[in-house]
Amino acid sequence: MFVDLRPLYADPEKAKTIEQLCQSYLTNLGSPSGSYDSEGTPREPATAVLWTLYYLSQHHDYLGDHQLALQLVEQAIDHTPTLIELYLLKGKIYKVRLRSVCFVAVNDIVCLCPPSVSTWATSRNL
Repeated sequence: MFVDLRPLYADPEKAKTIEQLCQSYLTNLGSPSGSYDSEGTPREPATAVLWTLYYLSQHHDYLGDHQLALQLVEQAIDHTPTLIELYLLKGKIYKVRLRSVCFVAVNDIVCLCPPSVSTWATSRNL
């Protein structure tokens, strides 16, 4: 579903609205009155919490809030530890975080190198 909604993220207001809707839906799923009707029958499937957490994790990862994305995917893993998609998403988040950390480290190393090496590394986008 995230892939289908991704074009909406070009508008920050739409991205914010999506986040608010998903967050309020997750909150309602967690409250006893929001999850069950008056007879105690579940209104939503048990997987609704799982997939909402999954979506919100993708949402925050896309927006660059990797720490919150990891927290949400961990909650989803605690909910359903057998779903492989959760571990794939977690790996993707870690990969993006590692790439940004490596870029900073390489950039610091390039700054410490002699000018000729720095120029060479910069010209090759290292």
